[in-house]
Amino acid sequence: MNAEDRAHALELASSLLDELELGEAPLDRIVLRSARLARLINDADVEQWLRWERQNFPDGEESARWRYATNRVFVNAEDNHYLGAVQTLAMVDVLKVELSQIQIPALSGDMLLPVTNSIMGRIGRTRNNIIQHQAVLAAVRGQVHDFVVRTYYALRLSTRQDGMFETAKAEIDTLISELGEDALRKIDSAYTNLNEGDSEAISAAMNSVRRLIDEFADKVFPAVDEPRRDGQGNEIKLGQQNRLNRIKAFVDDNAAGSTSRASRLKRAVSDIYDRVSTGVHNEVTATEARYLFLATYTLLGEILELPGRTAEATTDVTVGA
Repeated sequence: MNAEDRAHALELASSLLDELELGEAPLDRIVLRSARLARLINDADVEQWLRWERQNFPDGEESARWRYATNRVFVNAEDNHYLGAVQTLAMVDVLKVELSQIQIPALSGDMLLPVTNSIMGRIGRTRNNIIQHQAVLAAVRGQVHDFVVRTYYALRLSTRQDGMFETAKAEIDTLISELGEDALRKIDSAYTNLNEGDSEAISAAMNSVRRLIDEFADKVFPAVDEPRRDGQGNEIKLGQQNRLNRIKAFVDDNAAGSTSRASRLKRAVSDIYDRVSTGVHNEVTATEARYLFLATYTLLGEILELPGRTAEATTDVTVGA
């Protein structure tokens, strides 16, 4: 669903919710508008149910779940069909008129008791029919309300997530642009190849992602001849081929004392680099490749946004983290 359709669906769901909870619209109108909402969000199951509510329910397995959910199990089917909500509304109106017109005639003698009993029985049956049909209508309204509430909050969450992701993307784009034209070209190449979807294109995309990480290391922490030592005194090489070590050194230098965050980022760099390198030579699915691309993109953005990027002091790198 595109943004325009999502916004339209959210507006419709909000309006329907108001009508349902405030009782501002008859049920037949609610059913029609809810069917429109179901079409907008491509909910085929609810769309079929609401189509039956506008027509009749077949007496079979296909409609059994919805017939039970709307209390139609307690209503006798006629001609192997159950009335939908729209026709049930009309039936209730007819029964109410019928009930209002039933009168006990002025009789006496032997006919009084049997006629009175017959009329009272008819009144009772009519009232029971009204109650049964109204129970169906109440259940339909309840099911529609559940659908609309569920859809409304799902759409709100989706809209908020879109906003959050767009904000994050804008921030990451600004940070990644600092890496220069070559890095941006590699991102574009990876994205293009991922959209191709075939195994050769996916391999090329993984190669672009790996080269992006390599270039990231060269940009944020250029190679140096002098090694560092970790907390245990082990020598950590930071030469041209030691790109992961250099990225981890950059993380340690800029994590501003947050050792848990630094450890998480360094583990993530190793895990993603290993998997991307594997994807260059061995087949990975298109779905995994897309997630690896997105994970790399957001990870590099988070590393670039570390709070101590302008700090002069550095800390010992712990490559094994």
